[in-house]
Amino acid sequence: MSRRVFAAVVVCVCLLCHASQAWAWLYIIPADSLGDPLAGLAGSWGAADETHQRPIRGYMVNSSGYYYFVGESVDLNRFLGRANQAAASDEVRSWFHNVSRRLVVHPGPGYARVPGTTGDATDERAQWKLGLVRSSDLAPNGRDVIRSLRVEVHVWLDEKVRLEELTVPATFAVASGGEIERFVREHSPAAAP
Repeated sequence: MSRRVFAAVVVCVCLLCHASQAWAWLYIIPADSLGDPLAGLAGSWGAADETHQRPIRGYMVNSSGYYYFVGESVDLNRFLGRANQAAASDEVRSWFHNVSRRLVVHPGPGYARVPGTTGDATDERAQWKLGLVRSSDLAPNGRDVIRSLRVEVHVWLDEKVRLEELTVPATFAVASGGEIERFVREHSPAAAP
């Protein structure tokens, strides 16, 4: 192989690799196809006994993982406790400088929707979704990288998971999914034209 051909191949490979990284946010990878240590944590947070279900579906976007679960209030309470312990573990703290926890509450049924799929045939009922959202920022000194992890659990209230039965660890911030607030805004007299 001549030097010119070799150089052209190297340039093409470098350009393709760089382009694939630049467009990686468009590409969604099934979570079970990657050897991600946090994907392993997602499964282990509820796997200590036979009463807890493993994730029914999951996917990754960039370096963040999302996992859907089914169960009842007691399962979710156990899951939140284990997620809280895992987020505070030395293993997680050794990788991330900042770890935050958030519970987002939604009314009505939830579905395990994976981006890039369409139609009701691909949707399964789910009671909660775990998001392990990673981010990196430069420190004020401009040299060091601050790695952060947001452990975000979205729960959908239905006949299996009831609000009055939830036990939320004190380290979790609690927020509304916004559906009820949006409904009130849209149906209040001040919103009428």
